[in-house]
Amino acid sequence: MVDQREVEQAVYRLAPAGTKEVADLIGISRRSADLHLTLLDRHEKIWSKKVGPTKVWMHPRIMADPDPDRDTSAEEVPPRIFGAIYRESGRRSRFE
Repeated sequence: MVDQREVEQAVYRLAPAGTKEVADLIGISRRSADLHLTLLDRHEKIWSKKVGPTKVWMHPRIMADPDPDRDTSAEEVPPRIFGAIYRESGRRSRFE
C-alpha cells in the first residue's frame, strides 16, 4: 500500500507533475496514482490545473496555490483512500 506522504513527496519532486509521472516514480498504476492525487487535492495538500488536455499537479511549496486560503499541511492525510472516495460517490469499493 502506498503512503499518502509518498505521493505528496513525488508531486513535490516532479512539480509540475503529470499523473503518469507520479505513478512511474512510485511504481503504481496510473489509475491508483490518480485516486491518491485526487484525494490529496480534496484535502488541499496539493492542487491541480488543466494545461490543455493534461491535468498538472502542483505542490504549494513549489508554486503557490492561486487560492491562498487552502490548508496545505499534510498532518491529516489518511494513509488509505479507497473507502473515502467510494463512500462519497455512493458506489461500493472493490477494496472494502
